Parts: sequence; structure tokens; C-alpha cells
Amino acid sequence: MPKIIDNARENLLTAAEELLFDEGYKGVTIRKVAKRCGMAAGTVFNYFENKEMLIASVIARDWAKVLQRINEECRTAKSVSEGLCAVFNGIRSFSEKYKPVWADYTGSFFGFFRRHRLMLRRQIEELLRSLLLRFDIKKESSFFSILSETVLSSAVQEDIRWEDLLSFVSALFPSEISMMKGDFYE
Repeated sequence: MPKIIDNARENLLTAAEELLFDEGYKGVTIRKVAKRCGMAAGTVFNYFENKEMLIASVIARDWAKVLQRINEECRTAKSVSEGLCAVFNGIRSFSEKYKPVWADYTGSFFGFFRRHRLMLRRQIEELLRSLLLRFDIKKESSFFSILSETVLSSAVQEDIRWEDLLSFVSALFPSEISMMKGDFYE
């Protein structure tokens, strides 16, 4: 009879994440992850096809947590500006956390970013659409696509600060930004 391992998938993800930040992408092996969990390496393949899927699952799990936190901050934001800042800072902190991992894996953080940008942009679009609708700012779909792409692209650039982004968006959409700033930025 096969051994039942409680929370095996979650334990594997946690062990892989620890190794990822202790030893980098290249230091993570299926064997090391299995050993940390006290299981055979072959058991890992019952949950993850390969190392890449394991690491992708670690990153996706973490992004889901970040997205949930951003969503909550947007729901409680007192102004659009405060919500936009939460989105920008959430993306910024996530990209900073994983930049060394992506560099180790692909040689370029931006390679990873390019491959997943459309999915990320759509998630950010939904956050921004909900945020702006809370403040009665109604726009066509292309507005949200452009705004989310701008926020997403800006947040992963080290030389662009939140204040720079707000200034840029203010220049493009002056009537909306006067409503966006509220008490948060003044």
C-alpha cells in the first residue's frame, strides 16, 4: 500500500522555495527538495513534471499571495492614487524578490517577464478596472489595458519611482488624476 503523505505538494513547494532563495535556481534539484521533505525523489514527480514546473509553481503560489494582498489594498484604498500605488509596490516587491532567481534561470529577468506579461497585465487590468469603478471612473477597455501595461512595465524598472509613474499618468489623464490623487498624494 502506498504511503500517504499529508500536505505533500505544499511541503514540496515550501522546500523548493527555501532552496531557491538559499542556493539559487541552479542549486535546486529534485533530489534536494525530496530530501528536505523526507521522501524519495521519484515521489516528487507524482506532483511536478520536472524542476521547471516545481519552480514555476513556487513562483505562481507567491504571485497569488501578492495579487491577493494588492486586491485587498485596492478594495480598501481611500483614493485611486492609493490603489495604484499598492499595485505598483506589489509588483515592484515581487519583481525585486525574484529578480535573482530569474537571472539565474534565464540570464535575464526580462525574458521571464516578457513570457508572462500578458497574463500579468490582464490580472492587473482587472484590479485597476475594479479600483477605478469604485471611484466612478468609467473608461473603455483600452484605457485599462494601457494603464495596466504602464503600471506593470514601470514597476519592474528600477529607475522608475512611484512618483514618476503618478506624474506621467497625471499628464496623460489630467481629469482622472485630479480624482485619483485624493488625500493620499497631496
